[in-house]
Amino acid sequence: MKEAKKEVPKTVIYVGPNIGHVLQRFRVFKGGIPDTLTPLLKERPALTGLFIDVEQFPNAVRDLRDPNSTISTLYKHITN
Repeated sequence: MKEAKKEVPKTVIYVGPNIGHVLQRFRVFKGGIPDTLTPLLKERPALTGLFIDVEQFPNAVRDLRDPNSTISTLYKHITN
């Protein structure tokens, strides 16, 4: 009988703009997005798209420079 693989907690990085003292750009979260951010994410759902897997960080930084990319559009939406 095979053992079920344990799910490894996802490590994500926030690539959006600073949101006061609550959320800072390029902050890393081990174990995924913390529950303490749920109220903020309900208030501003576009923020959810700015949390990415750390392995995708180089691509996200590149995409932030492209004004037509999804991540760049989300970033602009948050800052306006």
